[in-house]
Amino acid sequence: MTSECGDSFEVIVGTYEEFLLGYKFQKVGQEYKFVQSIAEHSHKSSVRAVTMHNHLLASGGADETIHLYDLVSRKETGVLMQHSGTVNCLKFTPDGAFLVSCSEDGSLAIFRVGNWVLEKVWPKAHKGEGVNSVSVHPSGKLALTVGNDSTLRTWNLVKGRRAYATNIGRKSRKPECVHWSGGEGSYYGVPYDTKLDIYSVQTAGVVHSIQLSSKVSCFTFINVREHISLDRYSLWSTRVIIESIFIRFLGQVSLSLV
Repeated sequence: MTSECGDSFEVIVGTYEEFLLGYKFQKVGQEYKFVQSIAEHSHKSSVRAVTMHNHLLASGGADETIHLYDLVSRKETGVLMQHSGTVNCLKFTPDGAFLVSCSEDGSLAIFRVGNWVLEKVWPKAHKGEGVNSVSVHPSGKLALTVGNDSTLRTWNLVKGRRAYATNIGRKSRKPECVHWSGGEGSYYGVPYDTKLDIYSVQTAGVVHSIQLSSKVSCFTFINVREHISLDRYSLWSTRVIIESIFIRFLGQVSLSLV
């Protein structure tokens, strides 16, 4: 996960060693370097999810907790203990008003940012099976989740209810990731082991498939016009171009730009 500011950006990652680490990529003298900016040991088990919006940062882990941080003061501001299983994924809504979380305990939860009140929870979002990933549409009105029940589910965040479910068991028994594209959110992607399928919202079908030699652990959509300045750092290599969207990979690992 990264945040950008001018000519520099910050990469924030969670580790299996329970640490939340941050590195700023900035100019030091005549060259650019990664300078450590965060080293938090708040979790008691591996960190599985990290997300941010403006100055807010949230991390979730196998210790079943969600830790909240202020990136201005660089201090922890609170802990959410709603889940009873590993927190697999966290996402802020685009307007930063809500934090959405999903867990191995089978639940999908929505917290109001600020007072951190639990606004909505679906205890058995995927029939009681673990929920592996959640992605919020750029409009903030919809969300997608994938879970261990081999389904892709769509959620109406305006009305706070399930919209519909799609069985994807023929492609993957336990899909691990789902991601909306940016902009108008016209596409979304779901990886199935070594293949990544890109779906069109308009046609409700697969418009492109990417076959790789190893398992796809995660991916992201990047708008070329917004992120072309990053190319000069030579940190990413392009594999596929779909209209104005770049999907970039670093072997089996990808950087997710938020």
